[in-house]
Amino acid sequence: LPDLLPRREVQCALLLLEGKTAKEIAETLSISARTVESYLLRLKDRYKCKNLVHLARCLVERGVHLYPVREDRAYD
Repeated sequence: LPDLLPRREVQCALLLLEGKTAKEIAETLSISARTVESYLLRLKDRYKCKNLVHLARCLVERGVHLYPVREDRAYD
């Protein structure tokens, strides 16, 4: 994989790419919207993105949408 990302960040990224809001992602993953926002902020910082649209583009360019979602702690 191009980057090693924690499972929850990948899950949030995939749901973001489906067009879901932070609140919808939170409901889907049974976590708080604030936690989702934190994961998305980490991803934005990691890829040096200014907003969620730019982040979505960066994620697709890096093939994150092709990541299998595993239940373990990280992609390694």
